[in-house]
Amino acid sequence: MAARARTQYGLVTRAQVLELGRTRNHIVDRLAEGELIEVAQGVYRLPGAPETWEQRALAACFATGGLASHRTAGWLFGLDGIGRYAPKDLDVILPITGRGASPLATVHRSRTLRPEHAAKRPGIPRTNLARTIIDLSEVLEPKELDLAFYSALRQAPDLRSWVLRMLKGWPRRGHRGIAALRALLAERDEALDSALEVKVRRLIRSAGLPTPRAGVDVVHDGHHVAKLDFAWPTNKPRVALMAHGAKFHGNTPRWIRDLEQASELSALNWRVVQTTWDEVVHRPDRLVLRLRRALEGSDPQLE
Repeated sequence: MAARARTQYGLVTRAQVLELGRTRNHIVDRLAEGELIEVAQGVYRLPGAPETWEQRALAACFATGGLASHRTAGWLFGLDGIGRYAPKDLDVILPITGRGASPLATVHRSRTLRPEHAAKRPGIPRTNLARTIIDLSEVLEPKELDLAFYSALRQAPDLRSWVLRMLKGWPRRGHRGIAALRALLAERDEALDSALEVKVRRLIRSAGLPTPRAGVDVVHDGHHVAKLDFAWPTNKPRVALMAHGAKFHGNTPRWIRDLEQASELSALNWRVVQTTWDEVVHRPDRLVLRLRRALEGSDPQLE
């Protein structure tokens, strides 16, 4: 049991104990002696195993026979838009004919769940990336879904076609958020490198600024100068936008490198606008104004 539990965040199930040749009376005795601790009906934790979020998520899957889904699956995939911390409330999904509810999680019963919707990954059973995005469209706000979708696209470049195949024949009624997801699928925008870049592109679009190119490599005399987060290379003057994440200020070598790149770009007649997560989130109007000034040929820096 200990060997099995080590691969399962300290958990074993009743079925697994019986498979090892033990009896139901053995389980009752171990529970009475404190050598097993019941987490849910038929799911046990070994004493000494730390209680973690992953352990709770797996216990919910064991207890229901379902897959981690929605925000829980999104967190397991490391998607943006889910939040800074692991979701307190767990979600599992199972077919409409599956087992009963569990106090460990919200149980979603689905007529559309298929065996092939399970992710082929070890560890906590979860819905695959495409199914996770579809389920997230039901519970996330459009801006959050935008972040989750593009972070999933970075993991699976074929995500659009994958989701579209899954949505064929999908019920049109009773599925909140599918329209927002279909709009994302229709945009055909390329994957961006970070959640910050997704926010910046959304801001540029909502402000009505000209559409930039993303991930533009600048090469001069055979030398790679920089990869620009966003660029307007045909604008007069040419404008580059460099977006720095939260770790930018604490990373001295990167800070120095970006300063050098900005200087070299300026020497090549690029107008360089630099922004940070803080500005994009808390002072977006300021960034929009600086971009407008740069695109119009004015000094992009504000007095």
